Amino acid sequence: MFEVFTTAHQLLGYLVALVVLAFAVVGFAERRATAYEARMFVIPAIAIDVQVLGGLAIYTIGGYWDHPSWLVRILHPLLAISALVVTHVMIARARRADAVLAARRTASIGLLLALMLIAGAIAAVSAGVRGAG
Repeated sequence: MFEVFTTAHQLLGYLVALVVLAFAVVGFAERRATAYEARMFVIPAIAIDVQVLGGLAIYTIGGYWDHPSWLVRILHPLLAISALVVTHVMIARARRADAVLAARRTASIGLLLALMLIAGAIAAVSAGVRGAG
């Protein structure tokens, strides 16, 4: 049963990356916005939150702190938590922006930074499981 959750976590990681990318692109693409709607950026933030919380549960229950690869043991969770923090910080900064387009740009940049961290987390765990580190 535990393997089902781990596999779901892996597959959802790719889905979360696609959601984050899609919302970042939409955030950059809309040039005629009249108001900054933070709720548009809440969906990818919640997706990241759920993914990280699920990952932390798997990490704890599965005892991954003892994994032989530092990529899985340290780097993967560090990058995932960093993606979560960057997303929330940039969305909060966007809420305080004076101009609508600046707010959307700030939130979208945050999502792109989070996407890079998510890609790094996926790569780290993939390499670590294959025995690269």
